[in-house]
Amino acid sequence: MDRRTFIATTSATALAASTTGAFAKAAPVGDTGLTATLDAAFYDMLARDPEEATSLGLDKGANAALKSRLSPRTRAWKKRQVAETKRWVAKVKAIDAGSLSQAGRRNRDLGLYQMDQQTLAFDRFGINSVQRPYRIFQQGGNYFEIPDFLNAQHTIATASDAEAYLSRLSAFARSLDEETVEQKADARRGLVAPGWSIDLTLGQMNKLRGQQAEGSGLVQS
Repeated sequence: MDRRTFIATTSATALAASTTGAFAKAAPVGDTGLTATLDAAFYDMLARDPEEATSLGLDKGANAALKSRLSPRTRAWKKRQVAETKRWVAKVKAIDAGSLSQAGRRNRDLGLYQMDQQTLAFDRFGINSVQRPYRIFQQGGNYFEIPDFLNAQHTIATASDAEAYLSRLSAFARSLDEETVEQKADARRGLVAPGWSIDLTLGQMNKLRGQQAEGSGLVQS
């Protein structure tokens, strides 16, 4: 999945786990600082990606408010995400690799690589992902991803969970509008999925929109 930020990759989760394990034993001072920086980067970026917080089961406690939100889909939001990621890149680069253990140097390189991957496509091409250059297609876009996310990943165990679900359901409309604006801008640059993909996409959109409310998977959830 393209989750648009450092923590949007499953490998970022692996990074958080690997750093915890790597530095669990008497770590050099440099390793301790690296761990603290990577942890801070992780939680800072998590706070700006509510969907990922839910996917990781971390939308609880101090992060409970994230469960009611959906990430914006505007270009301005993406630019802020990229700027924040670069800020963390600078902090990690400021840690002297010579002060780290072998495991620390590996984790420093891994963290920098992952964060660089989250900024490269936007910096060079103005897109979210080189693997998925199209914003809306038959397997991607808010119309496709958000209903699946709400049905499959937003857990409902309490009344507050249900209220959070309804808040996200309301935000779905805003998210669709935001992505429509951005897709129009992409189209002016020639970034549109091929015709066969658009045909499939429109069919899926019509199916989602054409359901009776009481039979919708979003309502059933």
